[in-house]
Amino acid sequence: MIRNLRIIILFLPVILGGFIYIIFRPESLIMFRWFKYLSISNEINIIQNLRNIYSFPPWLVYSLPDGLWIFSYTTLSLEIWRYSISRNFIRIFPTF
Repeated sequence: MIRNLRIIILFLPVILGGFIYIIFRPESLIMFRWFKYLSISNEINIIQNLRNIYSFPPWLVYSLPDGLWIFSYTTLSLEIWRYSISRNFIRIFPTF
């Protein structure tokens, strides 16, 4: 049960950030060409109609996906190292 919860906590932010990109970002992004290649652009257009129904603040559209992905990456890194940060970790990932 706890393992399943950890997996959800790792991947749910990535999925939510992806949906925010799909719904609100312009179609000039490369991923929309991938959707067209995969023949799912009609489904994506249906999902994008949500932006016409609801209005969201700019921080949600432009900053929240990045924050969600950083959270997911950090959590994954901590899971790999079993939540122990050593001096070597700080040398590998210095802060600026």
